[in-house]
Amino acid sequence: MPWHDLPQAGAPAPAVSAAAAGVKKAQHQLASLRNKRQAAEQRRLDLETEREAIALSVHGSGHHKENRKRLDEINLAVATHSSECASIDGAIRAAAQELANATAAEAIEEQRDRARQAVELAQAMRSPESAPPKLSRLFAVGLSGFGRSQPNCTR
Repeated sequence: MPWHDLPQAGAPAPAVSAAAAGVKKAQHQLASLRNKRQAAEQRRLDLETEREAIALSVHGSGHHKENRKRLDEINLAVATHSSECASIDGAIRAAAQELANATAAEAIEEQRDRARQAVELAQAMRSPESAPPKLSRLFAVGLSGFGRSQPNCTR
């Protein structure tokens, strides 16, 4: 591969990869679920506040039929709501795992791309058409960032 086909310094970044798009989608999904869980928590607090407001009239000396009916409705809503919150929490854990998987896939894709660039650069360096001043620049561009996000790499 001739040196002029290699990435140049200051060249525009490549289009968003599938792995990067997967990370973005997983981040959006996780944020959406966390917002849903936050709204559910507010609903739980509202139900508890209402239950506390009428509990004394039901369980105290002045047993009011209307308040008893409403308290039963609240108790049923709290039980249903508790189950829904557990379901949302499970979805959040699954979405967090998807994000971790997508992030790992993106890192692997970046490492493969850097390795491909390194191979292309090595091939270009063996090519007789490569001019020495340009090779040093290509070498810097081709290996910039190589090994930065690798967990077992020491510098």
